[in-house]
Amino acid sequence: MADLGIGISHAIQLDYWRQWKNVLEGKTPMDQYISVIYKDAMEMIKEKQIVYLYFGNSFCQYNLPSSEEMKTVLTYCEENEIQMILVTPPVTDFGIEKIRQLLELFEKGKEPNIVINDFGILELVKEIGYKGHIILGRVLDKTIREFRLTDNERNQYYSERGKDYMDTAASTANCYSAVLKKYNIRRVQMDISDVIYKKNPELEYDCVLPSEYITTGRMCLFRIAGQSKDEKYLLNDSCKKYCNFQKQMLTKPIDYLKFDNDGNRIRELRMIRKGNTLFTLRNSLRKMEFSERLVLDLDMIY
Repeated sequence: MADLGIGISHAIQLDYWRQWKNVLEGKTPMDQYISVIYKDAMEMIKEKQIVYLYFGNSFCQYNLPSSEEMKTVLTYCEENEIQMILVTPPVTDFGIEKIRQLLELFEKGKEPNIVINDFGILELVKEIGYKGHIILGRVLDKTIREFRLTDNERNQYYSERGKDYMDTAASTANCYSAVLKKYNIRRVQMDISDVIYKKNPELEYDCVLPSEYITTGRMCLFRIAGQSKDEKYLLNDSCKKYCNFQKQMLTKPIDYLKFDNDGNRIRELRMIRKGNTLFTLRNSLRKMEFSERLVLDLDMIY
């Protein structure tokens, strides 16, 4: 693992308070593959001072924290001089109401910064005059990513103009920048990647690691498990949250010669399904040169 750099701040991201309790108690991930990928990232927690704690979920409204959990985290952050940042996902009316309730817990003038992954929530915080700074979430980052491509394949398949397009962050586009300025957004979250992107010099960037999300959507195979045909596609508040206790490892054998950027043979592609989202995991920190803040996402390991 590369040196994490001078001047880069460090943060953790939690879906649930018990994830951080597991870290403090020294518990290790049960899955060996995930444990290996997280090993270097976990060392970062031990060696570097955590300045920020991101609390919430970027992808699913059913995994938003309860009011009781939020109060626990706020107390912990205050006692340990850590700045809490609320994380919110794409939502329906159910999620909007839940976020309203969470926002009401904060004292006027002491609102935390908030990560937003839904344009409706952007309008909500603007409407209520929310005082915390807005961070654009990783779901609303529209930078093109392709986790299956290695550097050699990129050089083989793309022209110089194509590679330049693939290596440029979406936040550099004029139309994208216009939206950010409308909502006074100065920081954007991006997933860890093997690409060091050309960034917008007017913005600051979070690098979320080691999980890189591939795709996400409204339908969740975990949520509809065991439901009748008529209930599977209802947009209500019913969810047993099976994704908090299990993940699905997806693999596909590769029947041709493929090597990673270090020259090691790649024999299969791996993805992880957790709830309504597919992820891959990376332990490379090449992108540290691109970001001012590294955010260790603990959602995958506990």
